[in-house]
Amino acid sequence: VRIIMKILFCDLLFETGNIHVDNCMIDIMTRDHDVFLLTDESFVSEKNRKNPRLKVLGNQYVENYVNNAFLYYWYLLKRMWLVGKYIRSIKPDLVYISVYETKFFPFSRFLFGNLKKVAIVENVNIDFLQSKLHSLMYRIFAKKVHHIVYEPLFGGYIQAKYAIPEDLIHVIPHIQYANEYQEDTVKCDVRGDVYDCIAISGSNDESLINEIVCLEKEFHYFENHKIKCLIKCKNIQYESGYLKITNSFIPTKEYERLYRECKVVLIPFPLSYKYRMSGCIVDAFSCHKPIVSSNIELAKFYNKQYGNIIKPYSNMQDAINEIINICSNSKENYSFKGFEHDHSEVEVERSFNDFISKL
Repeated sequence: VRIIMKILFCDLLFETGNIHVDNCMIDIMTRDHDVFLLTDESFVSEKNRKNPRLKVLGNQYVENYVNNAFLYYWYLLKRMWLVGKYIRSIKPDLVYISVYETKFFPFSRFLFGNLKKVAIVENVNIDFLQSKLHSLMYRIFAKKVHHIVYEPLFGGYIQAKYAIPEDLIHVIPHIQYANEYQEDTVKCDVRGDVYDCIAISGSNDESLINEIVCLEKEFHYFENHKIKCLIKCKNIQYESGYLKITNSFIPTKEYERLYRECKVVLIPFPLSYKYRMSGCIVDAFSCHKPIVSSNIELAKFYNKQYGNIIKPYSNMQDAINEIINICSNSKENYSFKGFEHDHSEVEVERSFNDFISKL
């Protein structure tokens, strides 16, 4: 007999980047359980707005004062206080926190009460543990809550470093978006430039981008092979006939079109990007595009798991050579079936139900 649980679903930071994956999780949770969502209506997808098992509680503290440190942390504490208030009134079986702030989370011991029913999703937080302050604060609650990680690689790291009991670490894969980016490009109202290679993440490493610019200025790799490349970078602006580096905002529809129409995705992330998921990798694989990456841990892990669909390189010279190879060799086969299976809705739901059964 499956027990219907009451789940309080919270986002403590409201940075919007996780809205899509959170709505996918809410959809899965509400198939068997009642979910109370501590945010406002704007967070909720069209599909979930019609969901009778989802109750949107609202949140008067959604304002995110990113330019004012005092107000940022004050509102964070107010949100955490609100979570505690609803824990006492709803008495949920599970408090699922999709985004949290490590330095302030120790206050949860006083605001939430018992942390045994609290689960936190670990993503960028793990990389922040390189900071001594973050690491110190993390140790206060690390063995008291459940940890949701996107890949076993991430769980293995925090388990080894912080001696977290194995039964408190749960792998629930990041869902892939296979059905979302496959629409026919003819449906697009505006036809923008088509790029063979794109690197449009906000996490790109400026030193690697600078290396690419220097190589193109000296050797004209992209120009000589007629490969159009679009790269996003905060502080470097450059444009030649075949290489464009911009800091311009890319609207969602344009972002999706660029992924659908490119031949290869470049992930020039810094090596400090270690134990966190990359939405750009998920987007590329969802569109069946191979990836050329810097030598980050996740790329090495996926290369072992799924083969040639992602290839990590220690320098941009070798990465560019691989981009040239992919763009000129249309016959190479790439199988995305392994990634699609491991990150399918079915597998996410199975992993979530497995986690629930262990509570």
